[in-house]
Amino acid sequence: YYEDDDRINPQTEIVYSLTNVLTRKKQTVGTQKDKEGKVTPVLNETYVDLLRLRVEQAYNQREATRDSMRATYERRPFGDVKTELDLYYNEYLFLRNKEQWSPYLNKITRQENGVGVNMPEYGNFFVGYDERKKIDEYTRRRNEEVKYVHFNVATGFSNSFIFDASYRYDIKDGNNSEKDFGLTY
Repeated sequence: YYEDDDRINPQTEIVYSLTNVLTRKKQTVGTQKDKEGKVTPVLNETYVDLLRLRVEQAYNQREATRDSMRATYERRPFGDVKTELDLYYNEYLFLRNKEQWSPYLNKITRQENGVGVNMPEYGNFFVGYDERKKIDEYTRRRNEEVKYVHFNVATGFSNSFIFDASYRYDIKDGNNSEKDFGLTY
């Protein structure tokens, strides 16, 4: 016997997004020895990302033509406008802000803010605050507002595998928490 959560419902959704990255280029003059041992100047270049901005929205074709439950739920084919902004302080430390805004409700339905540390040789760590608003729509329902503090750690323990673990704790309702573990190959 299968429950509704076990079913994969049909979808016809188009997702469109735009991502911009602002990168700093730094040039320094160094020296190097040639084959004869003569020291010559050389130009070294490094690149560091300063900012990354992503804007995304979806259009659900099934929702646009849905006839069921129209008396209760009007059609809302456009998904939330999602933005993700990463500000890089240096190559190791970054701030992240994610927002979801509903064009139908004219309000923010979800936001996530936090700070992360990225060390390529070891992995990364992120801590943040996530708030999800109460929603009652045909395609999604959340019966109450949720406020999470969350932690995430990821590390690659070989060239091919990445282990990822996250924990979210609802500060409004101490009985509500999420734990996720992932292994990527």
